[in-house]
Amino acid sequence: GTDPNNAYSGGGKHSDGEVMAAGLQACSPLDPGPHQTPKLTLVGDNTAKFTVAINSTNAPSQTIKIINTGADILDWMATPSDAWIVLDKTSGGLMDGSVKIGVNPNGLPPGHYKGKVTLNNTYVVPPPPALAANSPSAAALAPGDIITETAEVAVELNVLPAKEFTLYMPIASK
Repeated sequence: GTDPNNAYSGGGKHSDGEVMAAGLQACSPLDPGPHQTPKLTLVGDNTAKFTVAINSTNAPSQTIKIINTGADILDWMATPSDAWIVLDKTSGGLMDGSVKIGVNPNGLPPGHYKGKVTLNNTYVVPPPPALAANSPSAAALAPGDIITETAEVAVELNVLPAKEFTLYMPIASK
């Protein structure tokens, strides 16, 4: 038999062992699977909503899971539309990952703000044998072709006026 940690049955740049370690099914050149290129898929809400008061601590971040429902490896980048949207990372790869979306309301007056996080995956089609010759998409893709996918997560932020606190001091007399 073959060593699955070193075999390249799908013809891609990652061994069957790497593919299986990422939780995906290794394919053969004769059975390349439904997607022969990476397929960017987001898991979670498509809107991240936050509410904070001006003088309070920031709201907890929200996580969007990024998975690859295709073949090969994702190479994604995340870009916030506004400076008040904070990301724990702006790029990633491998088979899947996640990005935490948070907000920084410092300097914003009370109000409702809308923005977005755009995730892009760019894939350059490798030279053969990465695509099986008998696959339907093999004829449509040529080595060097660039495939770009985009997904967006809406971000909403409600900034409330400063929280007022009443401070009671004990009366002390001597």
